[in-house]
Amino acid sequence: MNRERFADFLTQTRLNVDPEEDVIFINDGAPAHNNPLVPAANTELKKLPPCSPFLNIVEQAISALKGAIKAYISRPEFQYLMGDREAARNRQLRLGEFRMNLLKEHCRETLVQQLLLNAVNGTE
Repeated sequence: MNRERFADFLTQTRLNVDPEEDVIFINDGAPAHNNPLVPAANTELKKLPPCSPFLNIVEQAISALKGAIKAYISRPEFQYLMGDREAARNRQLRLGEFRMNLLKEHCRETLVQQLLLNAVNGTE
């Protein structure tokens, strides 16, 4: 992408919209998006703020995943497993390593499966 291509994109896009309609193009402020020509009347160009996590679907997905993990590991039965020093000794692991292994095992298998099922079913 460069400035000329971005300007062409804006012009072509604006041609496909009613000329009487007000249009606002929102861009991310990348170098190619700096100082483009306004393609037509009734057209406005705006930049997103430097960090807009609320507009980023990846940020939203990660936030939802982190919330689900926190909810899952705060359950009493999981907390009991996390503090099981005897099980850690049986595996010959320090308690911290044992806890990390539990998180990996349970979160990777159980939680991700549950999140996928919830997403398909449209529930939390």
